[in-house]
Amino acid sequence: MVQNDNIGAGPAAPPPAPQDPQPPPRDPQAPRPPRTHTSPTIIKMLKSMSLASILQKNKKIEAENDARALKALEHEQDPVAHPDPGSEQASLITIEAEDFNRLRIPSFLTSFRDWIYPSLAKLLADEELKDREEKQKRKTPSDDKLSPEELRISKRRCMDGTTLVERVIGAFMPVDFANSLFETELHVAVPLPFFLNKNLRVLIDEASTLPTIKSNPLPGESKGIHILDIEKLVGTVRKRTLTHLQPMDRSRAQYVQVSTGAG
Repeated sequence: MVQNDNIGAGPAAPPPAPQDPQPPPRDPQAPRPPRTHTSPTIIKMLKSMSLASILQKNKKIEAENDARALKALEHEQDPVAHPDPGSEQASLITIEAEDFNRLRIPSFLTSFRDWIYPSLAKLLADEELKDREEKQKRKTPSDDKLSPEELRISKRRCMDGTTLVERVIGAFMPVDFANSLFETELHVAVPLPFFLNKNLRVLIDEASTLPTIKSNPLPGESKGIHILDIEKLVGTVRKRTLTHLQPMDRSRAQYVQVSTGAG
């Protein structure tokens, strides 16, 4: 009699379930397969999307990329607790330059503010900061920032107390010119009343308080200089009715100025 060894042994164990085939490791030198722009047809469809759809899609892609980056970090820190190394990042959909420039307009950006993602917000902020910096440079060049004291000294740099002499009644007095008058005449026309002796004296004695403006650079120069603000000074140097001596006074002053090299 043949003995059956399976008697009383119970049912046989089921065969092990087949394992899913593991993908072969990717060659790090091989090009990364795209996740967003997967085919020419998909690329064409992405280009035809509206700006609102692109922003919504990009916001989702960037959030998924952040999750992938976090998963990769956790796997690197603790491979046992986080065996999944994370996957490759996906590319964002390109925003056309015209649409990007429109997004820099606050009234236009308001319509899409719910779909603005962090990297786009950073780009918009960087562009705004760049514009502000350029406007500030045009408004106040960095090399022309003078303190009030430096500006006062620059206006008075032509004064020399050692040249002052006591006036002798009846003796001819030489005509003095402020250096600011020479510099101003190189850029703008100086009205005739400015050449009266009494007005020339004002330009010298009150040099530190006279109004000035920044001139445009002359040919061959890289920056302008501070010259007299003629428009404001005309109100101080009022045009009066000429006497017989005043035209002679002014003519002599202009002649002296030309002969000294200013004309």
